[in-house]
Formats: sequence, structure tokens, C-alpha cells
Amino acid sequence: MSRPILLLISTGVLASSLPSCTVLLAATEKYRPHLKPSQTRTEVHRKLGKPRSSTNFPKPMPLKNTPAFKERPDELSHLTMNLPVSCREDFVTWGTYTHGAGGFSQQEIFALYSAFSLFLLEPLIAPFATMNWVFGRFERNEISVWYSPSGNYVDQHWE
Repeated sequence: MSRPILLLISTGVLASSLPSCTVLLAATEKYRPHLKPSQTRTEVHRKLGKPRSSTNFPKPMPLKNTPAFKERPDELSHLTMNLPVSCREDFVTWGTYTHGAGGFSQQEIFALYSAFSLFLLEPLIAPFATMNWVFGRFERNEISVWYSPSGNYVDQHWE
């Protein structure tokens, strides 16, 4: 094997074994709480905290007919749009949440750029990742959660 190729391979192995600031910062993000239809209000409160407000509907109605979705039906899940709901609670959380597999947050994108460049871009990307980490703590997340007439979770919407 020629020396340049051997040098390139050994540099890549060494760089991938070094810790990266962007990777460490991306690891501090929280995953969005996973809510299931079998969960009750108490279990949702345990994951999201105390609700900021609660709205009870006089009689159960399909989720697609609630005031929040009448003008925005394209934001509804096709699996839950016709399920009856009797209550909506609004929560506020702070911080950056990762989207998990399939959808990357901005912090995870910084870490990927750094890793794919064998950490050569780390000195350029790390300041942006650090600023995103610091200011991401002040990110406000508004979450609406709908419940069935039996009190179980039906759907959620993040803003």
C-alpha cells in the first residue's frame, strides 16, 4: 500500500476516535416524549408537566372538527382525524428536542457534518453548534394534546 493512502486511512481512524464537541452537544438534546393511545391524562402529565390550560368540549366531536384544526386539516394524522375527542390540554416546555430517526434536529446536522468531514470542519462548526446549544435552551415548545371521552390520549400537535 502506498504511503499517502496509509496516511489517509490512519488519519481517518484517529479522527473518528477523537471526541467531538458537536457530537457531545447533540447528545444533550432530549427526545420528544412518546405518547401512546393507551396512556391516561396522568401519564401524559408525568411526561409533559402541568398543563397551561384545558378546554373541555360540551359533547365529543371528531378531532378534525375541533377549532384548532378546522382551518388546518392538512396537519392532522389520517389515523386519528375521525376519532372522538372531549378535551384538549395545552402544555409549554422549554429546550430543544431531537426528532429521532428519520428527522434530524439542527444540532444533529452539525454533528453529522463534522463526522462526515472526519472532524476537519469541527473548528468551523463547533462555534455554531455551541451557540445553537446555548440559545436552544430558551426555545419554547407549545404542545396541544387531545383526549378521548374515556380520558385516554388521542393525538398531539407541536408548535
